[in-house]
Amino acid sequence: AGLEIENQDLATTELIPWINRRSSLATRHVELRDDRVLAFVTSVASSNSFYYSVRAVTPGTFVQPPASAECMYDPGVVSVHGGGAITVAP
Repeated sequence: AGLEIENQDLATTELIPWINRRSSLATRHVELRDDRVLAFVTSVASSNSFYYSVRAVTPGTFVQPPASAECMYDPGVVSVHGGGAITVAP
């Protein structure tokens, strides 16, 4: 609720040039939703990084959900990592 996902394809978005260079996840398709980012890939190495930018819009302390990944055709392959809290100061 305190953050909005920034769409790097919009002309009104301030571009952050290092985001695409530092991401190691080879995405086939990315969907930006109001409350999440969905990244679709063909294969994943043992360790990958995916970066996206957000804009602080509401002050307060909010739950930061963990990142999760799952294999579309093999539900036994799943990963959940991170999470915590984030504070947006006025």
